[in-house]
Amino acid sequence: MREFLYKFFFEDLLLKIIALVFAVALVFIVRTELEASTALLLRVRYGEPRGRLLISEPAPPEQVKVLVRGPWGRVTRASRAALEPMRIDLAELSDGELRFSPEMARVPEGLNIESFDPPSIYLRFANEAKVALPVQLTTEGELQEGYRLRKTTLSPSTVVIRGARGVIENMRNVLTRPLNIAGFTGSATVTAELGPLPKYAFYVEQPAPRISVELNVELVEKRFANVRINTSGAPQNARLNPEVATIVLRGQSLEKLQDVPVLMVDTATDERKPTGTTYIKRIQVTGLPSGIAYEVTPRDVEVTVVRPAAPEKEPPRKIAP
Repeated sequence: MREFLYKFFFEDLLLKIIALVFAVALVFIVRTELEASTALLLRVRYGEPRGRLLISEPAPPEQVKVLVRGPWGRVTRASRAALEPMRIDLAELSDGELRFSPEMARVPEGLNIESFDPPSIYLRFANEAKVALPVQLTTEGELQEGYRLRKTTLSPSTVVIRGARGVIENMRNVLTRPLNIAGFTGSATVTAELGPLPKYAFYVEQPAPRISVELNVELVEKRFANVRINTSGAPQNARLNPEVATIVLRGQSLEKLQDVPVLMVDTATDERKPTGTTYIKRIQVTGLPSGIAYEVTPRDVEVTVVRPAAPEKEPPRKIAP
């Protein structure tokens, strides 16, 4: 047994090593030349359609799967290599189906393209238009009580957009992103961003311009002096001190106010108190439209209960004899 093993491993050792090397080389050569196939991902780059926009739905893919066949070694190297994108010039194409063909793609030499996935794409174009549209400010939040936004000035006041003609023709303005105006009490200059555009519409200037907004916020106020204070009970049963007050109104609804506000003190429930009783009451304002705040000076009034003098009795009439 020992002699057999010696002859098997060491007799003609050099010849055996040479034979092993040739065998390995032959296996490598045969394997390299065997046919194999694999799927490669190719990026797709689309050229500008010149004067038109591509509006296909769904949008054409940014990459396609290409099935290639060739020698095993070339297939293996191709699956690891960075492949050149497939370029499609849209300038001369029209609406309809575009089928991919091997001539459109560049794969390593020695490989044959067998199929594409997807095999084709659908193209749809729209004529392009360009127009300058006014910018409209949109706001959020509420001003403090009594203030209103009197005027806004935008710069630039118009922006140029481009896009599919059917989309552009239906647009009347471009909106800003909502600007929060809460807290403004006077003039200020702030910056607003333009809002997103409809699909297939784009700002010509990229990135989109920022809009400078000049805000003019004013306090809406009306003052009425020497307004008579009324009582809810019989006026002859109460004496007021003072009898008049000043009222200041603030709010955006002042345009709705047509008459002088009515000042009122509730005295009806206290009229039966003893004559000479004095108490303090808060002055109320009635008949104001909603959204109007008021400030009365003084806020309180002194009320004194009084009784009207009793009418004199007529003397008895003398009856003639």
